[in-house]
Amino acid sequence: GGYLLKRVDGPELVRRLEEVAQGETVVDATLAGRMAVTAARLTRGEFWPGANRGLTQRESEVLSLLVGGLSNKAIAARLVLSEETVKSHLRALYRKLEVTDRSAAIAVALREGLFR
Repeated sequence: GGYLLKRVDGPELVRRLEEVAQGETVVDATLAGRMAVTAARLTRGEFWPGANRGLTQRESEVLSLLVGGLSNKAIAARLVLSEETVKSHLRALYRKLEVTDRSAAIAVALREGLFR
């Protein structure tokens, strides 16, 4: 068995299926890296919403406030940051969540149950 991402190309898919047929466990390198980071964080007690997606604690806080409907200005005031710093955190979390705007980031957070 194993896990591959949808973007794997044909020759890679065939190679990986042959490995599985030989009894090997196959995991995409990107997923394996994420799993290793998550396991290390769990071991150290460093886990927060979105950590499994690579979000820092601060990015998670910003996303939580974004989900709560706060504007950049309100997020900055709540976290005692400049608006530019909030925008920087937003750009980073958009990249990590693979989205391009606020509404898509909120949708991912809600769909994945990051903030219940």
